Amino acid sequence: MTQDISIQFTRFSAFYSPLIATIAGGFLGEEGLRPRHSVSAPGTSAIAGLLDGSVHVAQSAPSQGFGPLEQGKTPPALHFAQINEMDGFFLVGRGAEPQFTWDRLKRALNRMYRDDAGVQELVDQFLLDMPHSLDQVYARIPGEKLAAYQQQTLAETLALARELLA
Repeated sequence: MTQDISIQFTRFSAFYSPLIATIAGGFLGEEGLRPRHSVSAPGTSAIAGLLDGSVHVAQSAPSQGFGPLEQGKTPPALHFAQINEMDGFFLVGRGAEPQFTWDRLKRALNRMYRDDAGVQELVDQFLLDMPHSLDQVYARIPGEKLAAYQQQTLAETLALARELLA
């Protein structure tokens, strides 16, 4: 028997890639769960969905509890899982780069941060791990599931953008 599970993100971000990969890879389905995901309304935390009962699982940052704590109140939700250990980010450029390599990115970043050895060390370690990490993700997610999820996410993102720009 398959059971629906409602998962809501406070925002759709690369920070949440492990949860997104879990949904896209069909891993919840293997556990008898049919995931339905959404992004909370602008200005609203996914925690609000937990509180009103419309959401089973909320993906949000621990900083969601800072406001209540600053007011001397107990936060309405407890964050209990670490999703990732690194900052999420997007690589963007002025145009398509058919000659992209991780080494080329490393050289560019090291030029940007040439005066900060600590940042260079972090960049080096991150870029050393990144291709291997991505290979592990892609090896576990069937291509057709990833493509379907990408299409669904693109459609939802475009709909949200149209709504915000209207």
